[in-house]
Amino acid sequence: MKRLALLVVVAAVYAALFVNLSRHSSRGGFDALSPRARLLEQLIETKRFADARPVADELAAAFPHEPLAAYWKATVLGGLGRRREAAEVWEAYVRMSTTPDEACPAMPEAYASLGEVDKALDAYERCAAFAPSDPERLVDLADAYAHAGRSADALVAYRKASVLDPTNPFVRERVTQADR
Repeated sequence: MKRLALLVVVAAVYAALFVNLSRHSSRGGFDALSPRARLLEQLIETKRFADARPVADELAAAFPHEPLAAYWKATVLGGLGRRREAAEVWEAYVRMSTTPDEACPAMPEAYASLGEVDKALDAYERCAAFAPSDPERLVDLADAYAHAGRSADALVAYRKASVLDPTNPFVRERVTQADR
């Protein structure tokens, strides 16, 4: 009888501990698979940015140091055409993320759409530095240099991209055009 009573008490303690830990983890940590997070992903996927905005704001406010929440919010702001806010949130994402290259090319494009050429060029340069073996980032940088009238820098970036992706006809064409 004492053994059974002891087992009941131990089971009750384990159950209480399990319930308390479950409650704590659901309140305390970011869960990318939570219903709100999944809803936000679905709204973004279907480009329902106006509907996604309050959910993105809620998650970003609740988890200000969570890169994925910042990523989603920046994506939503960009989809709503709120380029300045999107650029600011992309910058926050870059600061907190272990994969800052995921902000590219959206971050520099946000600056470019605002006509902030210097900030756009800086962002394109950072994007190329985040992913130095990605020819697309180098092409983006080269295009930005060309647009800014920095043709020598553009040619260097196009050539680096062509070394990384020698079979890409688009890159070869850009090198040929910039060489002229």
